[in-house]
Amino acid sequence: MEGVISMETYLSPSVHHLVCIVGSQENHGVSNVDLILDARGFVQWTYLHKLLFESYDGSWQEEVCFNDHVSRLAPVTKAVLDHITQQDQAEVMEKYQEWWSWTSDAKTLARCFESLLTVSSSACTETSLLLATAILERSLGNVFLLKNSNCPSLLKDLLVTDELEKTFGETALFCLRILLGPPTSLNLRNLLWHGFVNPSEISKRYAVFLLVLVGSLGGILEEQGIKVTSNSQRDFIDITKQASLVEANFTAGVQDSIHEFESFLLASCVIPKNMVLFLTDALEYFKHERFSWSAALLLPLLESTLRQLYAKVNNCPERVLTAESATLFTTFDEILSNTLIDGSENQLPFVVGEGLMEMLLDLLVYPDGPRLRDHLSHGELDFHSIPSSLVSFIITILISLSAKLCARKKTPENKVVRDLVVFCESYQSVFHPFSYFIRDYINICEGLNSWLSLPQPSSQDLQYDKSVQNGTKEFKVIQNCKNVVIEVIGPVIDADQRTDILRFMEPFSDALCIVPYCKALELKTLFRPKSEQHLVTILHQIVQQCSTVSSNICTISSVRFDQWKTRQLRSRQRVNYIRFLQSIPCLSSGVRLVLVILLFYTKRINSWSDDTKKGPSAAAHIKFLKKVLQYSENVSSLTEKNKWDEIVSLTEKFTDLFEKFSVFHEYLTAD
Repeated sequence: MEGVISMETYLSPSVHHLVCIVGSQENHGVSNVDLILDARGFVQWTYLHKLLFESYDGSWQEEVCFNDHVSRLAPVTKAVLDHITQQDQAEVMEKYQEWWSWTSDAKTLARCFESLLTVSSSACTETSLLLATAILERSLGNVFLLKNSNCPSLLKDLLVTDELEKTFGETALFCLRILLGPPTSLNLRNLLWHGFVNPSEISKRYAVFLLVLVGSLGGILEEQGIKVTSNSQRDFIDITKQASLVEANFTAGVQDSIHEFESFLLASCVIPKNMVLFLTDALEYFKHERFSWSAALLLPLLESTLRQLYAKVNNCPERVLTAESATLFTTFDEILSNTLIDGSENQLPFVVGEGLMEMLLDLLVYPDGPRLRDHLSHGELDFHSIPSSLVSFIITILISLSAKLCARKKTPENKVVRDLVVFCESYQSVFHPFSYFIRDYINICEGLNSWLSLPQPSSQDLQYDKSVQNGTKEFKVIQNCKNVVIEVIGPVIDADQRTDILRFMEPFSDALCIVPYCKALELKTLFRPKSEQHLVTILHQIVQQCSTVSSNICTISSVRFDQWKTRQLRSRQRVNYIRFLQSIPCLSSGVRLVLVILLFYTKRINSWSDDTKKGPSAAAHIKFLKKVLQYSENVSSLTEKNKWDEIVSLTEKFTDLFEKFSVFHEYLTAD
């Protein structure tokens, strides 16, 4: 298909008028900067209050038409820009740097300010606003939390809270609302982060003024004696685990071939021509390992590109422009959905392919994934430790889109690009709930194998009977677990499976013998039915509890063995240690039975909707699985409390479930 069509602007007429016409007014009647800034460089709030509220009798918290306020504030921002750019750069930097220290990332704000004062030809205005709005949102939330524990999740809601009004005053917050607030304002934060802005559509004045405003807020905090220290700031969200999983499944080598990829992307028909400046700057930042800066430009560019493709293939060109204040933007949530607002099928997945859709959902949507745009745009990530692999992932998506849609079905000539496209086409989700479940399932099987070599004294040294004797409660429970498999599962599986699963049910057998059956499950993850969500959530919760049990057993075994070797066990602890060792086979059988149940529920997941129509209702299955979850949670809790006799009794009761609940057997035998 042909590429996207670059438009002069992606702002709707009213938004364009407000941002580019009203918002670009010169400083008529505002010539004395001493009225605007004091000697320290802080905003003169009294002057600004009079200017903004002189003919306005509404509440500063109302969502009003901001045209008049923008026309009043625009000349002020221009006067501040002219004043700042005429000052000595080093003096200006030194003046404000101290007053950004209350924020979550003063270092990045300083770097933004420096680029605004020294660079004239790049997208420094847009980059600075993208980063500064994210840092400001996070920082205002930290101040809010000094007074209230329930912080709003959206910046526009945060800016109308009484807690911030009491701290900063209505004038300061009203200024921020004019710049960043609701859709009827300039709304710079959302216009930029959602990719509606072309280079140079937003004046540099707003980036400079916002940074001066942030410094002035620091002055207010200083005057009020409010200290926002690192101890009072929220921890950043850690996405290193997600980045590691991406790296383990992603071998594109983008950094090594960035120059080749840059040439390919610059010739792309998919990247809007008027947004190429964002691309070139993003790739330059990437080369210099400024990954947060690169991602801040690439993510809006990706959304803008996908929005245009979405509008084109679904024949809804009006969705390319920013929405008016009463309508929602077309954002990633809608673009990556399987249906349109009217319920018809989204055509984008058929055009870009399942592999690319999976990559996009992994990067942006799935709860267990990095959700890079959400976390970055809300200032929830440490901008100094953004993993390069996630930025490489964005670049890879753009390259694959370009290769797929611009090559007119011809194979790209460049081998590096060709290999990358093949990778994308065959990509399988890493962060879909099913993918996580399967990965955790395999991990718990590997964990159970470590029970085979748990450190423990010999039965002679500790003077206990290591074997499980016929007639004991433990022996009965282990047999009950095996009987469930023989009587309920055995009849519906073939001989090879039955042999492997019965071998798996031996308390100290190789737990990996069941893994091939798990890996062989053909589970498509793209656009799974919503009716499965509750089921998958419970399955995953169960396997996580089993993982906790396994981890607890390994830890307790190591600690108790060390205590035994060093003769630190008191009499009662010694008795408990013996009960621990004697109960492990029984506990192993219980956990293994749970894993067999999970395997067979997962095996039939593709027919879940049909099965629950023919046999027991979904509610009956959920009720049964909640009993399994309850058993897993209780066992996990009891291992932490060293209640080994209780675990044996609990496992005995667990096997009785299969007599009370026939749904599992009916589920297995459904046609």
